Amino acid sequence: MSIATLRTYVAEHTTCVEAGTGTTPIEFFDVNYKGDVEAAGLRQLVESAREGEFGSRVDLFDGKEHSYIELGGWIGSQDLALRLMALGCHLKIWKLLTPSNVLPADTPDDVKEQLSRMGMITVTYLPNEEQSDDGEINGKLSTEH
Repeated sequence: MSIATLRTYVAEHTTCVEAGTGTTPIEFFDVNYKGDVEAAGLRQLVESAREGEFGSRVDLFDGKEHSYIELGGWIGSQDLALRLMALGCHLKIWKLLTPSNVLPADTPDDVKEQLSRMGMITVTYLPNEEQSDDGEINGKLSTEH
């Protein structure tokens, strides 16, 4: 399978909706899901598409943070990168970090937007055994949506 297969899957199984109206908030918009989506299927697609557009390589299961800018270069679209990040978070494959869930609640919206545009929307993989049933990860509250 290729990066094109992953792009098609994300495009067919996610939709962007106005911020505050969807299932998974991703700063610029929210993401909703359609059709049957499952973690095992998405994980397989991501693993088989490690080499992306323009020869770039990404391993979303390496435990490092990956920004939507990096993933946009890999998958060929920042929009699809954000939708992929939201989908993986929704399926509890990785943790989503955004200005809204890592900065203090009183951080001005314009600051959060500027930081988002600079790439401060990232995901990181955490193996399932590190996640407890109550949403904690190694004793810290999960930011998964």
